[in-house]
Amino acid sequence: MGVNSGPVTAGLVGRSKYVYDLWGEVPYLARLLAAEGKVDTILVTQTVYDRLHELYEFNSLGDWDTRQRGMIPVWSLRG
Repeated sequence: MGVNSGPVTAGLVGRSKYVYDLWGEVPYLARLLAAEGKVDTILVTQTVYDRLHELYEFNSLGDWDTRQRGMIPVWSLRG
């Protein structure tokens, strides 16, 4: 699972069948972490880590290359 936090653009897409979707850097990075993560692992961005590190324990996974967005620090929730 990938978790990020921040502003998004959201809306309904479709004509006959509607789907609610999110766009922007925040959901893009969350999807990227989810795709790269292992089963039963929660990966978070620096933004989420900054908000939660006093409440939960995390392991640093170093900087990851996001290809389109450059390098970002990634953290794994310990549990």
